Amino acid sequence: MKPFHRLGLAALSGLLLYLSWPDRHLSPLVFIALIPLFIVLRNLSLSKGKRVYGKVFFYGWLAFALWNGLTGWWISLAHWSGLAAVVLIAASVESLLMVGYVYCRRKLGARKGNIALVFLWLTHEWILLSWDMEWPWLALGYAFADYPKWIQWYEYTGVFGGSVWIVLVNLLFVFAWAKGGLTKTNLSSFVRPVLMITFPVAFSLYLYYSYSQKGEEVEVVVVQPNIEPYEEKFSLSPLTQLELFLSLAEKEIGAETRYVVGPETLIPKGIDEFNMEGEGLLKLLKSFQQQYPQVHLILGANTLRRYSIQATETARYYENGDFWYDVFNTAMQVSAADSIPLYHKSKLVVAAEKMPFLQVLEPLLGDIVIDFGGISGSNRTQENREVFVSDDGRFKVAPIICWENEFGAFQGEYFRKGAQMIFVITNDGWWGDSEGHRQHLHYTRVRAIESRRSVARSANTGISAFINQRGDIEQLLGWEERGSLSQKIAANAELTFYSKHGDYLLRIAVWLAVLFLLYASVKKR
Repeated sequence: MKPFHRLGLAALSGLLLYLSWPDRHLSPLVFIALIPLFIVLRNLSLSKGKRVYGKVFFYGWLAFALWNGLTGWWISLAHWSGLAAVVLIAASVESLLMVGYVYCRRKLGARKGNIALVFLWLTHEWILLSWDMEWPWLALGYAFADYPKWIQWYEYTGVFGGSVWIVLVNLLFVFAWAKGGLTKTNLSSFVRPVLMITFPVAFSLYLYYSYSQKGEEVEVVVVQPNIEPYEEKFSLSPLTQLELFLSLAEKEIGAETRYVVGPETLIPKGIDEFNMEGEGLLKLLKSFQQQYPQVHLILGANTLRRYSIQATETARYYENGDFWYDVFNTAMQVSAADSIPLYHKSKLVVAAEKMPFLQVLEPLLGDIVIDFGGISGSNRTQENREVFVSDDGRFKVAPIICWENEFGAFQGEYFRKGAQMIFVITNDGWWGDSEGHRQHLHYTRVRAIESRRSVARSANTGISAFINQRGDIEQLLGWEERGSLSQKIAANAELTFYSKHGDYLLRIAVWLAVLFLLYASVKKR
């Protein structure tokens, strides 16, 4: 195969992966999107020329850089460096695992090498999910995030079961093509990949149409203030923003309303967690809540803690005040109870909210200011998940803040602690009117299916919504719409298999990938 053909095939895979991503209604393309790249890798594995593994990395990097760059272009609307980092790092990780695939295929043979590929693919998704520069956005299983009727079985496997499904179908199509192409005499070879698509979809349709919403119903109001995040958010006073939220909420609050949900960092000023009793904005929230004693207000705020010494590794020094402080992206619940429970966002956006590999880089770089997102250092997180319990103990809520929406197993801790509903609070305005905020919404649908939890989603602007336990969007407020919605949603306490066991597919795959690589390293060929 000529280099020009390899370039074209690798680029074609990147383009097909991009086209198959949610919001374009072309998701079935993902079943053939990897075929061109796999053909290139198959050809290189049979090559006897020099620098085979360098070529594998190059063509793999081309395909994955196109996929990441085209699909994640909207990151550049916040800052170009974020997109550059995603393309460089994610594509490199993905390409290295393709090198591992070709290595296994050359040492162990085609059959064992292809089995290794499935485990290596999940391993790269585990790396991008788990290390300090998380980028789980392009886990293959998300390709069908806007096809909830096709992926109901994610309640057993999570989104990574979808990744296995897609890789296997692509491999089976490659096998069928290698046997004789798309000819009459070879049509039977394509039966297996077609059945591999059909059976999971049929099972999913059965689950979808036989599923009934579970749990006691509770009335929830979500509010979308629609405040422009770059300038208006910081030019309007915190009091004005809070009053806007309360006025929008009041339009939908009724006698049966139990919850009102506001977006991430609705209160933009740093509330001192050690002096909350004296905070005027919290007094306003308490005063409003007293008018509706049955209502629980769940919303986002920037909070901080002050110390006389550097009490934590993330604490920053404020020279003018001669104190140290930690910053938190916080969810809070304001109710008739005297205390105000807080949850601190614990999956942080790289650069915007945290410096990756802090313990290694901070001694080298010092107090470097990262322009992407405009902060220095890292926000503080918390070790455990915090479930918000209603005053009467009947309802328990999982407060999910923005980026945490992309981590299914992470959310499982909430459900194992009894959370019956998901409340997502987010600010997606950073990305403009791009597919970024729409994909973020679709990924929330995946979380609803994995956990069989109803979702109330409040965004600062686009898209606030109610999503049922099958992943259906029941109501929404679109981009740049200001308003509020009210709906009764079901509070389900039952645990799905995935909620109980988390990303077990990834844990198994990583160990098996290591074993395959070790086996290949000692195997003589």
